[in-house]
Amino acid sequence: MQNSATSLQSLETRLKTIRQIALAPTPKLNLVEWADSYRYLSPESSSTPGRWKTSNVEAARGPMLAVTDPRVKKITVMGPTQLMKTELINNIVGYFIHQDPRPMIVMQPTVSLAETWSRERLDKMLRDTPVLRGRVKEKRGRDADNRLLSKSFPGGQINIIGSNSP
Repeated sequence: MQNSATSLQSLETRLKTIRQIALAPTPKLNLVEWADSYRYLSPESSSTPGRWKTSNVEAARGPMLAVTDPRVKKITVMGPTQLMKTELINNIVGYFIHQDPRPMIVMQPTVSLAETWSRERLDKMLRDTPVLRGRVKEKRGRDADNRLLSKSFPGGQINIIGSNSP
């Protein structure tokens, strides 16, 4: 009988530990820490697919740190083509979907480029980054919660617009 009581106490202790781990809040990370820990680059849109490494794109470190610095109110990025701007946007969107859900708007130069970014970059990031997979509802026909230019997730949504649209 004593073995049964000991086993039950041991089981209760293990279940309590598992519950504490499962219910613990996600640790708050800055954007660089989040991207280096969780973000994956898609094979279709990156010459180096796999885990994101900020050290491979050092020019992105400053703007990424600024995004999660509460003292920073405005960020302006100017850089050459194909350097890091799209992946910076992707990292920001992924971070807020996972760490701090909220409504977001991403503006691209045109509606056509907004559709392309959503299809070619955002959808692939949501598919290939494990912590984001399943957070945004899957597309189902005319599902209002996940369209090409509007996607919902627990705690927020993202609307993708073109600057040439009224």
